[in-house]
Amino acid sequence: MKGSEAREVAFFGRITASFTHEVKNILAIIKESSGLMEDLLALTREQPFPHWERFSHRVSVIQQQVQRGVGLATRLNRFAHSTDEAIARVDLNELADQLIWLSERFARLKEMTLKLTPAEYAVPLDTSPIDLQMAVFTLMEGCWNQLPAQSEVELRVARSEGLPCLVIACRGEGVAFADLKRGLEASGALQLSADIAAGLHGKIVDQPEACGFALVFSGTLQ
Repeated sequence: MKGSEAREVAFFGRITASFTHEVKNILAIIKESSGLMEDLLALTREQPFPHWERFSHRVSVIQQQVQRGVGLATRLNRFAHSTDEAIARVDLNELADQLIWLSERFARLKEMTLKLTPAEYAVPLDTSPIDLQMAVFTLMEGCWNQLPAQSEVELRVARSEGLPCLVIACRGEGVAFADLKRGLEASGALQLSADIAAGLHGKIVDQPEACGFALVFSGTLQ
C-alpha cells in the first residue's frame, strides 16, 4: 500500500473508531433508560394500566435491539482499529467471527446463511489485518453472488499442513464447484482475492470436496 493510501486508511479507521465509541455511549444510555422503564412496569404488575402488555413488549424489543446495536458497534469499532497498525498479530478465530458479523447484512440481502466454524485452538498470524479481511470478504462475497438463494457459506478456521488457513465452503441446491469457480473467475473476485492474499504471503487453494476455497498463509509479514 502506498504511503498516501495508508494514511487515508488510518484516518478513516481513526474517525470510524471514534464514531462507533460515541454510538456505544448512546446505546448505553438507551439501555439504562429501558431498564428503568422495565423496573417501573414491574412495580405496576399487580395493577396494570391500559396497554401495559404493549408497553412491556416494546420495552423488551428496545432492549433486544440495543443489544444487537452494541454487538454491531463493537465489531465495527474493532474493524476500524484494524487500521491502527500496518502489521499486527491476529487470531484467525477472532477475525473470522468479526467478518461473519460484518458480512451478515450483505449475505442476508442475497438470502444467504453464514456459518462460522472456529478452530478448537488459537490460530495466530502476523499480517495486515485490513488487507486480510478484504481478501476473505472479497472471496466470500464472490461466492454468495454465484449461489442460489437459501444457500450457505461457511467460514472455517483451520491449519493446512501446519499453516494458518481459512476455508470458505459453500452448500446449496444444485451447487457445483466447477460452476462456482467459473463464475468467480468471470466476475474477477477470485483473482482480486488471490492478488490481495499474495501480498500477505498467502495463496488460494481449490477445495472441490468442500465446494469452496482455502486461503493458506505460508509466512508472516515483517
